[in-house]
Amino acid sequence: MSRYNFCIPSNVSRTQILSDLEDSKLWKVYYFLNLLYEVPVKKQKVYDKYLINGWVQLHSVLLKKGIGNDYKEIIDFLIGKGIVLKREDKKYKVKKYSSSFGLSEEYSLDVKAVEANVPTKVFNRLKTTRAKGRFEIPYLWKWLYDPKFTIDISGALQQLINEQLDNKYKERLLRYKLYSIMNKSFYFTRDTSGKRLHTNISHLNKDYKKHLRYDGQKLVEIDIENSQPFFSLLILQKFFGKSLNQLKELKGEYNDVPLYISLVESGLIYEHMDMEYMSSKYEKPTLEFKDMRDKIKNRFWKVLFSKEESFKGLRKVFSEAFPNVYNAFIPKTKRGLNFAEQLQRAESNIILDKVCKNINREFPECPMYTVHDSILTISEYADDVKAILKAEIFKTIATVPNLHTKQL
Repeated sequence: MSRYNFCIPSNVSRTQILSDLEDSKLWKVYYFLNLLYEVPVKKQKVYDKYLINGWVQLHSVLLKKGIGNDYKEIIDFLIGKGIVLKREDKKYKVKKYSSSFGLSEEYSLDVKAVEANVPTKVFNRLKTTRAKGRFEIPYLWKWLYDPKFTIDISGALQQLINEQLDNKYKERLLRYKLYSIMNKSFYFTRDTSGKRLHTNISHLNKDYKKHLRYDGQKLVEIDIENSQPFFSLLILQKFFGKSLNQLKELKGEYNDVPLYISLVESGLIYEHMDMEYMSSKYEKPTLEFKDMRDKIKNRFWKVLFSKEESFKGLRKVFSEAFPNVYNAFIPKTKRGLNFAEQLQRAESNIILDKVCKNINREFPECPMYTVHDSILTISEYADDVKAILKAEIFKTIATVPNLHTKQL
């Protein structure tokens, strides 16, 4: 048997409400309750958009693999105790969802970290499933379990109390994120589309990363300004089969390409598109939208990431301003990766597979944690990380981005 960490409702007591549960089934109950936190955290964008009421979709294949053939017995036990609620979904999809589960109101408030004995075979399977990326990028995995890496849990919880979130479901998930880091119950996986790394750190709310510590020190974040437009330059090079310098020399009907590159390198692409949208016959600007950089940035990427039938007016503006760039980003064929996936792969390849690998080789004592296009470390190594980041990006894209460093 091995000890494994789970998060469960704080008022679920082994000696009281679970007193009649066999010891051999305790970990199964904990595993199921932990799923009600972990699944929506890992798929937070989907759950924020569609399932903000606290229901979590689970399918029998997942439950049978995780718990065993007696998973229905475990669920019935929790329903009988009034801890878990169940509803049948109107839609059914194999290996996606068949039923939804949620915590009853009495058990939906606070979260606590617990340990339980699990069979060694199950322990190994859980570690493998939750940390599939550890063999691919071990130089990042190792820093999560470094005993010097901690979270100021009291400070984080006090912030949560002070914020008084109206959405108790989101508060519950945030508590889970904090406790899972404190409890070192990490997941570490790379998705198959964009090859991005997903961890407890990358999913932690931005305002709470300031509570992360390494050897008692706060972390600093180093990120790339206008990173998505910047990585899009790599997609342009691959599409046209030309180097960045060659693309800058294009003229005539291709003159939109060097213009786009110039605007990306100067950091003015969003401002330029703001003016294009505002003067467009397709877009009716409002005072709220005008000059609001975050809004134009959001719309800029919605156009490129969404289906072609969406945002037709905005899409028309971009395709007229940068026709050849648009064709490179939105190819006519449906085969292969879409633009968002290409962009994420470019980012992941540079940040995870090149930059972090080189940092580990040159500075093996440098702790590092990634949040997609940014790297968290301690101030002692900030300049070293920035130097390697710039060098590797220049080697790959042939231009150097502006980097932003801030104390978390």
